[in-house]
Order: sequence, then C-alpha cells, then structure tokens
Amino acid sequence: MSIGDLIFLSIVTILAAFFGIFHSDNSNGPLSPIISDSTGSKSLPTVDEVVTNIRNNESFYTNIHFHYRCSMRLEKNSTFRQFPQVLDRFVQDIDFVRVNALFRTVKRRESVSVTDIPSHYEELSAYDGETIFRKFGNKSINIVLNAPVETDYYYPHAILGKEKFLMNHPLSDVITGGDSMKKYPETKHFDFSAKVVGFERIGDEPCLKVIVDIKNKYKSGKVDIEYRNIWLATEKNYLPVKIVAYDNNMGNLIVCEAEVERFVELDHGIWIPVKMTSKGYDETAFYQNKTYQLNDTYIAEITDASLNPKISPDTFHENRIPDGAKVHKVKNGHIIETYIKGITKTKPVKVDRARKSKTSIFMILFGFGVFLIIIVAIVRSVRFKRLAS
Repeated sequence: MSIGDLIFLSIVTILAAFFGIFHSDNSNGPLSPIISDSTGSKSLPTVDEVVTNIRNNESFYTNIHFHYRCSMRLEKNSTFRQFPQVLDRFVQDIDFVRVNALFRTVKRRESVSVTDIPSHYEELSAYDGETIFRKFGNKSINIVLNAPVETDYYYPHAILGKEKFLMNHPLSDVITGGDSMKKYPETKHFDFSAKVVGFERIGDEPCLKVIVDIKNKYKSGKVDIEYRNIWLATEKNYLPVKIVAYDNNMGNLIVCEAEVERFVELDHGIWIPVKMTSKGYDETAFYQNKTYQLNDTYIAEITDASLNPKISPDTFHENRIPDGAKVHKVKNGHIIETYIKGITKTKPVKVDRARKSKTSIFMILFGFGVFLIIIVAIVRSVRFKRLAS
C-alpha cells in the first residue's frame, strides 16, 4: 500500500466517522437519563484538579492487553450515501498490548461500501523500543525511525470517544486543552478549553460533568464551536461514562453522543468500559431540508482485557517483510528510503561532472541561438507587413 493509498484509506475512514457526527432527533432523547446530583455540600474541583485525577488514573493502564471490536451501520436514509467511498457497514477487530512504552496493535476490518463493494483491511504496528514497524496487508511496510507519539496508543479513558469524537489522545490532554492539544498535528488549529459544571448521575453512576469547548476560528472571522459534555464516573477511575456534543451552528440539537453500557473491574479499584454505543446524526440533511435524523450507529465492545500481561519482548519486535512488498523508511515524517523487498537495490549511476558541464553549456548556447532565430523571424515579418502597407 503506497502513501497515497494510506491517505485515501484514512480519508475514507474519517469520512465514515464524520459523516455521522451530527444530530439526533430530540424526541429520541439521550441514550440514558441525566439526573442532577442534589448533594449541595460538595465543592466543585478545579479543572487542574480534575486533570491531575485523570492523569493519575491513566497511569493504571500503561501495562494492558485487550481485544476491541467495533461495528458500524449507516442508516438507509443517510444523505452521505451519494459518496461511493462511504462505508455502509463494517466490523473491525483490534488487538492491543502495551508494556510501558512498547506496544503492538493488530487491526482487521471487513467492510461493505454503499455501492455493495466488499473490502478487507489489515494493519500491524509494533514498537520494540527502537523502531516502529507498520505492515499494511502484505503490500506495504513502513519502518519509522522515530519514537511513537501519543496517538499510537489506545487509552481506556478516551476509548468511548474514539469512534464518533476521534479521541485518539489522552483524556487528560483533551481537558487540559491549550498547548496540550496544539502539539498534535491533527488538532493544532483548534482551541480546547474546559470547565467543571457540576455533579450529575447517569443512570446509577455518580459523575462529575465537564464541558470542553473546541473552537475553530477561520480567517474570515467565523468561529465554529463544539460543546463537548463529558460525564466522568467518579467511582470508576474518572472514566467517561457519557459524551454528548452540540455545535454552535445547530443550537440545542445534539451533534453526536456516546455512552458506556457496562464496566468491568479488572483489578481491585481499576475499571474498564467494555460495552459502548455511539450515535451520529446527519448534518447535511439538517442544512438541506431541516430534517433531523440518525445517520449511523457504532457498537464497540472490549471482549477480553487484562492488566500487567506476561508478554515476551519478542512480541514487540517485527521484521518480517514479504517478498514484493514496498518498504518505506520514514524519519521525522519524511520518507528517506524506498525499495522493493526481494529486488536487488541498484546503485545510482555516476555522472561525469566535466562532461555534464560541457553538455549544459552546449544546451544553453543552442537555446540562445534558437531564441535569436525566432526574434529575427518576428522582426522581419513585421517589417514586411509594414512595407506592404
């Protein structure tokens, strides 16, 4: 798979997520009721205190192994069915293991487009402490010579928002905002800020509600804002139990929503969300004819999870390159070498600098001569017309 193919696949995947990011009919109501906590004696923590609490809890999940399955179904009346690349449905399995900085992720996805074209996608990523080895099917290999970044990992604190909210970053960074999110290329143009607004219950779960404002300011002066409401389960490691987003262009209509249906305790006092539902709504339909309809539904489930897995160091070391695969060596985001596995690398042909210099001079003189001939021909043609008149 070439870099162009990867960019295209990423765009299609992002479209599949974003095409359902807007709007739900208020008559459907939220996924579960929100009940204000009447405990008036509680004092609200500051944003910094919430971030510290989340970051401390995030540290419990740096040695973890889990299997994650996500499925998506696009609604039949979605306006985005006009795009052939959009997926009608898919099932994706992800196996993730992390031991401190080392990680290994295996992704497999079976999908069908809105034009009934099936496809299969596989990706393996592994970091052994020196290089990141990424294999896309059996056709393309990226060997990344840099250390991994935050988005290479799966965070239990952000996994509820991964599908509909593209939360590929630590939740502590999302709520901190400012420079914490500016350091990521995909969010550097957005301004994140947060405020703590109160205690509420989602079902039977006591929660702390935080609102994160995400602003996108255009050169024209227009400002788009997504108001992301996040309920943190205070008795379950401050993991998000519900996320609901609104957009300033849509008033009080829900943009997208996600909720944990079930948690499991991995160890004493350490929980993980294992069943989640996310819904997205059709923005285009709203702007075109003011209809407010469901666009797609995601169901995500962690089917197996454990802390402190007993993993051999060899698990993180990958170097198997199939014959015929295109290999890219990447450093600082740039390809520094490309070759085909199994094909002898050819050395660049040496150039005789003296001969090259003579050739260059000849070509310059030849070009100048042609230029003079053209100028003379034009002048003579003009003079002839003048004499004839």
